[in-house]
Amino acid sequence: MTLPTRWGGRHQPAQFPMEDWFHPFGRWLERAGSELSAGWTPPADLEETENNYVVHAELPGIRRDDLSVELDDRELEIHGETPEPERSGTVRQHTRRTGTFNYRIRLPGNVDADNVTAGLSEGVLTVTLPKTTQTKGRRIEINES
Repeated sequence: MTLPTRWGGRHQPAQFPMEDWFHPFGRWLERAGSELSAGWTPPADLEETENNYVVHAELPGIRRDDLSVELDDRELEIHGETPEPERSGTVRQHTRRTGTFNYRIRLPGNVDADNVTAGLSEGVLTVTLPKTTQTKGRRIEINES
């Protein structure tokens, strides 16, 4: 398929084949689609209070055993899997997300990793990450030796 012609010089129409433009774009879309289908990201909020960072992630229907929460330095990762439900009939429409999911966020400040807590209630995972106090600079005296 080609676009409509335009005149490109002395009475010669210039052709713009759409295949030349769409072929690389189509390959890019295929790669992006395969990467996106590898998993999904649950909706989540990061809230900062005076003493904590709090992450609320919506995970309806996810069991606690199907979740994993990890903290590495200042990066929080929540991942797990939503199994495909067993079906006895023909699926006419499918909009629920299934498969692996992953949520990753870099926290804006340091946290006390030993006191992080997580709870799952009514389909919402709440992870509370206590802030640590920043070490303040201080003047160091130099003694005579």
